Amino acid sequence: METERTKLINLINDLKFEIKELSNTLKIREDTINFQTKQIEDSNININNMENIIRDLELKNSDFKNEISDKVFIIQKESRVRNDREREIENINKILKDKDKEIQNFINDIDFIKNEKNKLYEDNTRMFNEIDKLKKHIFTLTDQNQQVN
Repeated sequence: METERTKLINLINDLKFEIKELSNTLKIREDTINFQTKQIEDSNININNMENIIRDLELKNSDFKNEISDKVFIIQKESRVRNDREREIENINKILKDKDKEIQNFINDIDFIKNEKNKLYEDNTRMFNEIDKLKKHIFTLTDQNQQVN
């Protein structure tokens, strides 16, 4: 019985040792689980932070898209205005070109009229000279006629 008791004591000691080992293993696993749980919680916090950052970035992206859309609209509007101005400039240039032609025609007409006026002036001058000569001749003839009579 003593041997059996010794066996049982040894068995109890072995079981105590095994329980202690299992307890240590459980403690290590519990620590590991606690550590991993903490990591999971930290990861969840990081995920939440990232989701917030993503939401903020999506809002900013939406704002940028709206801003870009507004700028594109403004650019298109300014482009239409610029095209209208360019057409107006083309029309004005055409009008200016036509007016330049008209002015050139007037200048040509004025030059022609000046030339005609100068010719008439020269003709008048010659005629007045001729008239003066004729008057002198008439006076001379009248004098001679009076002397003869």
